[in-house]
Amino acid sequence: MLSPVDFSRALAAGFFVYALSVAAPASAQQFAQGSLQEVLDGESVALTLTGLAPNSLVEVRGERSLDLPLPTVQRSHAQFRADAAGRVDIGSQAPLSGSYSGADASGLFWSMGPVFPYVGGGKTNEFRFTAFVQDSAVATTTVVQFNRKPEVVVEQIAAFPGAVLARPPGPGRYPTLIALGGGEGGDYTARYIAPRLASEGYVVLGLPYYSPVHPGQTRAQFPQLPARFIDIPVDRLESAWAWLKTRPEVDPERIGLYGVSKGAEFSLIAATHYPWIKSVVAIVPSDVVRGGWGWRDETDGAAHSSFSFHGTPLPFTPYVGFHADMLAGARGLLFDLRGTSDAGRWAYPKKAAASRIPVERYAGALLVAGGMADGVWASGVAVQNIAEARAAAGLPTTALIFRNAGHGISSTGWQPGLAGFGGDAMENAKAQAKTWAATLGFLRRTLKPETVVR
Repeated sequence: MLSPVDFSRALAAGFFVYALSVAAPASAQQFAQGSLQEVLDGESVALTLTGLAPNSLVEVRGERSLDLPLPTVQRSHAQFRADAAGRVDIGSQAPLSGSYSGADASGLFWSMGPVFPYVGGGKTNEFRFTAFVQDSAVATTTVVQFNRKPEVVVEQIAAFPGAVLARPPGPGRYPTLIALGGGEGGDYTARYIAPRLASEGYVVLGLPYYSPVHPGQTRAQFPQLPARFIDIPVDRLESAWAWLKTRPEVDPERIGLYGVSKGAEFSLIAATHYPWIKSVVAIVPSDVVRGGWGWRDETDGAAHSSFSFHGTPLPFTPYVGFHADMLAGARGLLFDLRGTSDAGRWAYPKKAAASRIPVERYAGALLVAGGMADGVWASGVAVQNIAEARAAAGLPTTALIFRNAGHGISSTGWQPGLAGFGGDAMENAKAQAKTWAATLGFLRRTLKPETVVR
C-alpha cells in the first residue's frame, strides 16, 4: 500500500486533512497540496481531521449535486468525537450518530440521500465535505471521482448506435470485454463502465442494445435500437465479435462479457451459444429468460420473450401484473417488480423450466452475484441455481450471494443512492464493494490484463 497523500485547507480553526490511499499501486497518482483531489471511482479514500480541541465534538457533512433524473442535492452527515490529540480518522472511527453507522471510510459517500425541495447545478462526480464545530464551518475539502484514468482512450463507434470503445493507450493486443447494461436502456452502462474497466487494462466495448421511450418521454435516445424489450437479438453479439476482430488492440483469444441485470441475462444466454466467450461477469442475473415488455398494454411481461436467437423468440417465464406495476411506478406510487416476477414463476412452472438458461453448456469462467433482498427478481436464488447447475456438470463458478442486499450491487460501493430495488443503502454498499473487488480479481485471473500481446 502506498503512503497516503495529505493536503489541508484551514478555515476558521483547525485543519481538514484529506488522505488518499490508492487501492492499486499501479494506478497511483501523486497530487499537489490543495483543497480538491481526484480519485478513480472505487479506489479507497480516507478523510482525516486534525487540529481539533481534544475530545471535542465535530460534525462532518457531505454533499453532491445531480441533474438527472431531477435536479437534486444529496447529503450525508456524521458526528465524531476527537481523540486526546484532537484528531478524527473517519475511515477507522464509528460515528456517534449520522447517516450511517459503524467505521466505514466510504460511509459519508454512499449514505448521501436526496434533499427536498430539489435543487441542482453542481457536478455529479464532486463530493464536497465540510467540518462543523458548534455549527461553525472549520474546514472543507472536495473529492472528485472519475470513471477512468486520464490516459484511457474513448471512441464513439459508428457501427453500433450509442456504443463506445474504451482502451488502454499503449500498443499491442489486450483482453477485451463487451459491457451490456440493464433494463434502463440507452447508453449509461456504455458511457460509465466501459472507461472504468478500461482503466484496469482491458479494451471494453460498451454496447447499447435497447433504447426505450420511457413514460413521460417523447423520443428514444437511440431510435435505431429496439424501443421495446421484446425479442432482443442475442446474435447481435456476432456482429460485435466480427467487428472487434478487425481492431488491432483486441486479442480475439481473450474475450469476455460484463452484464448487469437484463444485461446479465443477455450475457448468460450468449455464453451458452458462443465458444469465443472465455469469461463472463453477470451481476444480479436471472437464471431464466424473462418475459418482454413494450410500455404498451396489459400483455407486457406475459406475451413475448425478452430475447431471440437468429429470429426465433426464446422460451420465457412470464410476469404476472407487470403492466399495472409499471403504471403505478410511472405515477410515483409503490410498485413491486419482485412480486410480479415471483408470481410469474410460481404460476408457470413448466414455462420456467423450459426457459431456464442452460449455463452448464458454457465451459468458460463465470462470476455471478446476487442479493436475497433483490426487489426486481430473485437474483440471489438465481445465483445459487446457476452455481448448482454448473456444479452438477463439473464446472466451477464464482458465486456471491448477499443475504440483505438488493438489485443495486453493480457499482463500487462509493456511490450514493443505493437503496432502490431492495436491500438498504448500507448492505448494498457493502455488497457492491465486495462484488467490485471480486470482479476485478476474477477478470485478472481469467483474462490476464497484465499480458499484452505485441
